[in-house]
Amino acid sequence: MKDLTITDNKKYSDNIRMIEVLSIIFVVLIHTYNIEVYHLGKNDFTFYFEDFMNFFTSIAVPFFFIKSSLFLYKKGPVVKEVVINKTKQLIIPYLFFNIVYMIMFTILNKLGFTESGLTTFNFKDIINGIFFYKYSYAFWFLYSLILLTLLYIILKPISDRLSPIVQIIIWFSMIIVYFIFGEFYHITAFKVFSFETFIYYYTGIILGKNYDSWFSKY
Repeated sequence: MKDLTITDNKKYSDNIRMIEVLSIIFVVLIHTYNIEVYHLGKNDFTFYFEDFMNFFTSIAVPFFFIKSSLFLYKKGPVVKEVVINKTKQLIIPYLFFNIVYMIMFTILNKLGFTESGLTTFNFKDIINGIFFYKYSYAFWFLYSLILLTLLYIILKPISDRLSPIVQIIIWFSMIIVYFIFGEFYHITAFKVFSFETFIYYYTGIILGKNYDSWFSKY
């Protein structure tokens, strides 16, 4: 029986696409979380339902990071051009829409449609608006993915030299460190770099390296 690989197995590809669709739906559901908005009591059925849905759908975020590094790994040896092209695909829309959002919020603020002082034109706010998604908070995802994609140039060669056992030990060590020093569900706890998203991304690298040997029989 032919080994099932990520690159040539249509069934695997179709399954990934299905998971992608579900993950997109889950992301939408995450952003419909209304408990805090309506101050519902814990005796309300809606509280339990939305709390459960928010927890259940949160798997979408790890999946996108894992999938990104997994497929990048399966492209083969590290080619800087591939990583740079991937980064360009992310950074161009990221910067463009950050600028658009910053201008939009500034105009709305001047017209009195937002809270006073929400946007300003000092140098710090402009830098934060363009590079650190100050006015488009949902772009934390792209910001993290850009940094991790660049970091991939270092991560893949290191990972190639490690045995699966060592990789798993490192992975569990990172999980333990994160649970001790950080809150697991606060993805954007650090503005410059998110350790949680790094764990997701590294998980994809581990799966990318060992996928054929671990899952070829399934």
